[in-house]
Amino acid sequence: MLGAKLRVAGDLIYGRVPQLALGLQYKRNDDHALAGALGARRDHDVEGYASVTRLFLDGPFNRNWLLNATVRATRANETGLLGFGSAADDGYALVGEVSAAIFFSPEFALGAEYRQKPDGLPGLGESDWRDLFVAWVPSKHFSLAVAYVDLGTIAARPDQNGMFISMTGNW
Repeated sequence: MLGAKLRVAGDLIYGRVPQLALGLQYKRNDDHALAGALGARRDHDVEGYASVTRLFLDGPFNRNWLLNATVRATRANETGLLGFGSAADDGYALVGEVSAAIFFSPEFALGAEYRQKPDGLPGLGESDWRDLFVAWVPSKHFSLAVAYVDLGTIAARPDQNGMFISMTGNW
């Protein structure tokens, strides 16, 4: 995957207009045979998106809140894991993504995310994705996130959910 994002207006914190950004992503699936067998039209594609983000300082409950909403134009099946498009539907679908986080301190946040997904492959049906997370970022060099992730049904396999842990460090 290769992506580019450009802030076109506004500011994350200051001013009347929230931060507005436009982006493009090029995605390529390494398993063309599987994607093709499932009915995908191609193993690579480009999708575009527009997002709006705002950090509200001293918001509800006297806490900082981060809110984001994105509209994505995509032909991805399961975000591209099962290829892109199909013989039955090769048009772009507009899908929404939203996230919200409350900061209990500058280092600790609790949040949720929701990602809508199109139903591009006949008979498989895609579930929307959602998660609840806690994140601890004690410095710019280290972060830890723990989430409960509900991915629904993926490639006809139900109940794809569970815990996700991500630890990032850089020096």
